[in-house]
Amino acid sequence: PVRQLAEYEASAHARQRNFPEDALKQLEAKRVSLDRLLVDCTSDREVGDLVRNQRAGTTLRAAARQIPRVDLAVRVVPVTRHVLRFVVDLTPAYDWSPRVHGGGPEPFWLWVEDLDSKRAHHYEQVTLTPAPSARKSGAHRGAAPEAATAAFAVAVADPLPPQFFVRVLSDRWLGSTAVLEVSTNGLKLPSTASKPTDLLPLHPLPTSALGVPAFERLYGFTHFNPVQTQLFHCLYNTDKNVLLGAPTGSGKTVIAELAVMRMLNRRGAAADDAAAAKEQHEQQQPNSERRPPKITTTSIKTKAVYIAPLKALARERLHDWKRKFGEQLGLEVLELTGDATPDARALTRADVLITTPEKWDGVTRLWQRREYARHAAVLIIDEIHLLGEDRGPVIEAIVSRVRFARHPVRIVGLSTAISNADDLARWLGILPSGDADDGGAARTHHGGLFNFRPSVRPVTIEAHVAGFPGKHYCPRMATMNKPCYQAILEHARGKPALVFVASRRQTRLTAVDLIAIAGADDAVLGGATA
Repeated sequence: PVRQLAEYEASAHARQRNFPEDALKQLEAKRVSLDRLLVDCTSDREVGDLVRNQRAGTTLRAAARQIPRVDLAVRVVPVTRHVLRFVVDLTPAYDWSPRVHGGGPEPFWLWVEDLDSKRAHHYEQVTLTPAPSARKSGAHRGAAPEAATAAFAVAVADPLPPQFFVRVLSDRWLGSTAVLEVSTNGLKLPSTASKPTDLLPLHPLPTSALGVPAFERLYGFTHFNPVQTQLFHCLYNTDKNVLLGAPTGSGKTVIAELAVMRMLNRRGAAADDAAAAKEQHEQQQPNSERRPPKITTTSIKTKAVYIAPLKALARERLHDWKRKFGEQLGLEVLELTGDATPDARALTRADVLITTPEKWDGVTRLWQRREYARHAAVLIIDEIHLLGEDRGPVIEAIVSRVRFARHPVRIVGLSTAISNADDLARWLGILPSGDADDGGAARTHHGGLFNFRPSVRPVTIEAHVAGFPGKHYCPRMATMNKPCYQAILEHARGKPALVFVASRRQTRLTAVDLIAIAGADDAVLGGATA
């Protein structure tokens, strides 16, 4: 790689002065690597002794520092017993120069391989970009580029190989290679995938099973769907913690509402018991000795807390539940997010709080001083599978704080179908029964764990998969617009359709392109509906 740098000299005289041919031949004959030049040789003099040319030692060592190389840091997290998530941090360890590297990114190739099978489990291209300040200044002195992070999943076999090798090679410079060995001995794999919950062949439960006419009037349908029917008893007639894993469209919002109704029923029953106890106490005591009974359970106005992953979803749930619980039941429903923070008195009077993980985490850190935080009786966490994402530590702190609180709080977790439902259920305090240490007995679930298969849907779904080439995001998304329009015409003509993209900006771009394609479609202009 040092010989490559010699090609950037302006003239043959400068090249011979800074990179003498005899010194370069000494490096090649001795097969001197970059690590030996930069790590083993601690001074320019040692490099000069190595190539038998003291004057060339300074320029060769400075040139070696300009050859693109990276330092690696790898984190491996088991997702399932057969999927590992790799997070590779690439920190530049070279001096950037616009004369040598130009103003564009520096490409590298990242490989993950193991010693046993001698095959690459994953490969991708990673680019390092110089810092913006260095690009704007155009200075010829060295400036370190910005670090990069690559995150990806790797499918593995059970048992795991003893180690993986993460290898990073420069795309343009020979000999620029970094290798890091990652041992799997310390990895704790999740338990064997839990058995999914079977959807029982139950008759649809009518809404009259709620037993409260005001609750029945909240819904425009007469019967619950199969998933709601199977969970009804556990949610509405018990106070067990519940973890539900079900596909989108399974009616999980109604599941959360059943937990809120259970809390309202218990609060009303507690108030009735308090009134009866007070009346009995007054009848037993003479008028001169009457004292109010000491009742602590009914003096607390319990409330339900709903945690939405995004503020937009929290605002949507607020509008829906204000119409249901607020207008029809006369309850106080408030939003507690970064955009809306009511005063403490309003929060204390509230019956239902809708918040986000970050906001509720900040509130419960000082739960002893906040009365409304201590009065939470049911905690509903939507999209709890985000526990494994970047916001996972916040959700983990909330649940851990609730579980170790002095007063019992019911936790209801809503998610899509998950692979490690048993582990998540135990963490929430839901214990599956029938666990077999030898792995031979079947697992049967009881209590509040319901993890349905992704195929369990009230409305069947038909999937069509189309592949598109291209590794760059924006051109690839642009090529999808016309096939997407054709798919809408084919599968949803005259019906509502949803198109999901990765960002808000891409939402607008895709919508504008679809409008333009529809405007140029003769069938649409001729009066046909799309």
